[in-house]
Amino acid sequence: MFTGATKDSTRMPPRCCTFLQIHTAVATLTDKEASEYRAKLDEWITLDKVYCPASACSAFISEKNVPPIPTDSAVAARSLKSVLGGIVDKVSTSPAARFFRGEPDITMLPGYSAVVTKHIDLGAIAAYAEAGRYASVNALTRDMNMIVTNALTYNKAGHPVANTAKQLFDRYLEELAAAMDKMVGTSLTAPVQAIFACPTCHIGICAKCRQVEHGKSPCDTTAGDAELAMLKTYGYKRCPLCKHAVRKMFGCSHMQCVCGSHWCWSCQRSTDQCEGSCDEVDSADDEDVDSDGDIAPDEPLDEPLEEGEDEDDIGGGAGTMKLNPLDGRPEPLESKLADPGDAPQVKLDLAPASELRTVNLDGGGERRWGGGEVNFGDEPEDEQYIQIWSCTHNFDLYYSKDDGHVHGDETRMECNTCFSKVLPTSRPANPAPKQPVSTKKRGRHVHRPWQPPQVIAKPVVEVGAIVVKAEKKAWECGHCRLVVCVGCRDKHKARQSDEEG
Repeated sequence: MFTGATKDSTRMPPRCCTFLQIHTAVATLTDKEASEYRAKLDEWITLDKVYCPASACSAFISEKNVPPIPTDSAVAARSLKSVLGGIVDKVSTSPAARFFRGEPDITMLPGYSAVVTKHIDLGAIAAYAEAGRYASVNALTRDMNMIVTNALTYNKAGHPVANTAKQLFDRYLEELAAAMDKMVGTSLTAPVQAIFACPTCHIGICAKCRQVEHGKSPCDTTAGDAELAMLKTYGYKRCPLCKHAVRKMFGCSHMQCVCGSHWCWSCQRSTDQCEGSCDEVDSADDEDVDSDGDIAPDEPLDEPLEEGEDEDDIGGGAGTMKLNPLDGRPEPLESKLADPGDAPQVKLDLAPASELRTVNLDGGGERRWGGGEVNFGDEPEDEQYIQIWSCTHNFDLYYSKDDGHVHGDETRMECNTCFSKVLPTSRPANPAPKQPVSTKKRGRHVHRPWQPPQVIAKPVVEVGAIVVKAEKKAWECGHCRLVVCVGCRDKHKARQSDEEG
């Protein structure tokens, strides 16, 4: 089952009634077979697949070898809002901010409202920065300078409050300069990784467009855009797992791709997620219609065919046309009249192929393909197990199995994502039930029911003679039985949160 899955993706992952882990068969696999299986499982289970753009290589590149898509610069990652907010927070905690953190008590400041026409304090400035109301550093500097102006206006020069306001502004300038130096230093000393190498052929690949490294030239996505436009023109959709182009000729919306995934044609989600609740209907699924509302020329005609007439004919009689099945271009039919001399003389003025309208050779829907001789395979059946690639994982500690079944060598367990070694947690022994405690209170017996003891998690657990550190514990999804390490568990949770958000 494991070696067969490496050659046929429809058999991935190995399973009977559940997902079989590699440790159940690793003892019988050679090192080469085990490595091939890990590579194929990694490729099969990855949703955002990356392949080497070099046509002579085209090798799958594991997700762990692909860096995240970089931003244009390290500075861009820090927004103006976060930078200014950080400056205000540091200034507000300085000793010089003690007089200016909030609204003044005007009962203690006679005549303040008459002298200060526009009050500002650090609390209001912090709120403005948090709300993103400062569009520039100058805007924040004006408000900080207003604190000094108001203090001088009310208290006059030389007053302790006025002097403290000047110290506050000096502290602001220091924090502003430090923030600017940090941003410049980050952009100069920590450049964003924009290129990574293919592990197989070592060619440079752009981390943004995933094409061959192109230096300082902008990323070119025209080829990918043209491919998407072509797929849309011909009514193809991409499999949500392997991203292969798929065309539904006819039938229900339950698709089974060549990669083995089961998904809904309408919403392009896993059948586990859709569960037949999708209400979307694709109007172009059953037949292709041209701009005039007529059936495209590769459709069979409604009216019965005349004797000797081919179903690809357009019109009838002499001078009719048929489509070349290779390139879709029209070509004349042979005359059906007994005497060629009786045929009307028809001059054919064919336009170049580029000027002819596009013909969808796969179109037609039920009328064309339903009763045809082409075998599209059996109707897909619902799998008896939950698909791993679309599962909303619910991870819990993997406990060593003791159910009478053979589960392989659990000391050789591996994470199904990064293939690092993981180990199960031993189940705590069930303590003997305690007898109810009977106490005497005010002449009555009070019976306290027995409560099971609480199991306190320990940093290490033992599996036989093996001590398992917390970071090496195995975690198992309760739905699809995917086994991962704690790091990959957190990655799956983070990705799921991003999809839900």
